[in-house]
Amino acid sequence: MDTRNTTILVVDDEPNNLRVLSTILNKRGYKVQKAICGNLALKAAIASPPDLILLDIIMPKINGYEVCKQLKSIDNTREIPVIFLSALDQTTDKVKAFELGGVDYITKPFQVEEVLARIENQLTIRNLQNKLQKQNDRLQREIEARKQAEHKKDELISIVSHELRTPLACIKTALELLSTGHYGVLEAKGHQFIDIALTNSDRLLRLLNDLLDLERIEAGIDLTSRENCNIADLMEQAADSLQAMSEQAEVTLSLSTIPVKRYVNPDHIIQVLTNLLSNAIKFSTPGSTVWLTAELLETGDEEAGSNPQLQNLLIKVKDRGRGIPSDKLESIFARFEQVYPSDAHQKGGSGLGLAICRSIIEQYGGKIWVESSLGGGSTFYFTLPDLPANYAVFYEESERAIDLAAR
Repeated sequence: MDTRNTTILVVDDEPNNLRVLSTILNKRGYKVQKAICGNLALKAAIASPPDLILLDIIMPKINGYEVCKQLKSIDNTREIPVIFLSALDQTTDKVKAFELGGVDYITKPFQVEEVLARIENQLTIRNLQNKLQKQNDRLQREIEARKQAEHKKDELISIVSHELRTPLACIKTALELLSTGHYGVLEAKGHQFIDIALTNSDRLLRLLNDLLDLERIEAGIDLTSRENCNIADLMEQAADSLQAMSEQAEVTLSLSTIPVKRYVNPDHIIQVLTNLLSNAIKFSTPGSTVWLTAELLETGDEEAGSNPQLQNLLIKVKDRGRGIPSDKLESIFARFEQVYPSDAHQKGGSGLGLAICRSIIEQYGGKIWVESSLGGGSTFYFTLPDLPANYAVFYEESERAIDLAAR
């Protein structure tokens, strides 16, 4: 190891010992500070902290134990490794030295090579600790910077969403009024342009609403707006709301429910179901079927096994569409991820639907995942465990949640 910039403080009340140790260390390239008593050692260490201290124990006025104790109580000397070098060879002496913060203990008379080896070992450990601390500090700064960037991004999304939604709603209303013909008859080309504008304004409004939904859900808003719901009823409501869409796409909706209750916000569960069902319908071929089913998972708990309200509920949405590539099975639950980006314009969608689903399900203690094969369709699964009525999820950013709720 490079010793040129390494300073060692040698503390011993015997001048001969100081001279011998200094000579040995100088030959190895170390810089040496010397102190002939405990008081001078403390002053030297505080004034110019060394990289390591070789400390005798038996000294007048202040012994080595007290010196070490004081060094460990001072901020800028606390981390300096202290190797005790003493004629005391009892186990109790060594134990005391380690209890006070010493990192090693050498008994006099010493062997030169042993002293040098122990010094190099402790300096290596110290260098590794310093490098690790620097890496930890750097990682902590990066984590904090990312948190701040994420927080600013979330704030920006919320502000922009709210600022854009109102004027977009006004534009949409004005376009709808123009399309009625009450303010003048339009030619076919005019109606075509208005239809294009209406389609795109609807799409943009859906994107903004999805952004607001995701922000609100991830902030924990409306978790207290829960009630004891029959999941079968929610599944039927979701299927009914998409019946027109499925008929237009010539896709059959098949529903199989079980009467199990869960303490949830019904709007949350319906939102998950409609997101999954609408995706399944959009990517299914005419004449195919989309299945929405529910079942209770097996459990090893005897009490839960006899009571369906305590079992884990598994809900599936299955289609026979084109399927999802294996490398996309996890990433599609991230924000703005599209399995087939080229379809985004044709089929609509913001890339936020599955992220919303994941946020909702995880807040209710469940999991969501997908199994798929290219050309063989996809099956989305999510679980809803039975949670107590007083279940709640709390977030560090509660003030942001309250602010969003108030808007």
